[in-house]
Amino acid sequence: KILEYKTVHDGEFNLEEFFEDNSLLESFTKNNEEYSLTNEGYTFFVDEYGNITDAYKLCEYLESTGTQYIDTGISCNNSYKWEYELMQLTAGTANTCVNGAIEQIGTSSTYKRFHNVNNVNNQWKFYVGINDTQSTYTAVGANVRTKISVDVRNIPANVNIKSQNDSLNVSSYNNITSLNFWLFRRNSNLEQYKFWTTERIYSFKVLDNKNKYVMNLIPCLDNNSVSCMYDTVSKTAFYNQGTGTFEYKLK
Repeated sequence: KILEYKTVHDGEFNLEEFFEDNSLLESFTKNNEEYSLTNEGYTFFVDEYGNITDAYKLCEYLESTGTQYIDTGISCNNSYKWEYELMQLTAGTANTCVNGAIEQIGTSSTYKRFHNVNNVNNQWKFYVGINDTQSTYTAVGANVRTKISVDVRNIPANVNIKSQNDSLNVSSYNNITSLNFWLFRRNSNLEQYKFWTTERIYSFKVLDNKNKYVMNLIPCLDNNSVSCMYDTVSKTAFYNQGTGTFEYKLK
């Protein structure tokens, strides 16, 4: 039984087109003998030549329980557009549902920020720049699927949280922390600011000035049934760097 093949990468290469030619299908199966073509439920990621690069089970989301996180490996102070979709699972207490990074400058009370947070009364903020001067607000309750988009490819930055736009006048990229963007936890150079969260993440994308993907993370299970976020750009799986395991829902 040949599965329905799905691909996720630039160009939307459709492997099913190869199946119209039996000789191409035979070539494809021969070149990818290491993969079981009868493993039901797996999605095979292929390159432009029809070679399988990875096989994963796609998930609708990964869910943290408060001890898991993923380091994307991408510094926050890049000229990129960041897009991700999440759901906060705890009601609006202080500093819940945090992703991104915050960096204290020396021993001062000055902080370079690039992170979202949901505070008391479900008041959402995204901080870009020094201290609290750059933020956007919108009312989004717990258990609501929410899209966040932050475009810092040009200054002022543009932030969109669930259809509410705000232009943030960041004077310099140097005012944005160079720490890596974390998911399911806030990165910081101070341990007490590495807040944990309970949330679901459905997708995470980073685009450059030409609207090409720098990163495109999708929730998956690998062939050992370990939950991860698979990057279709680098063909790399990003795993939990905390403790415990992510909850998930298969597609």
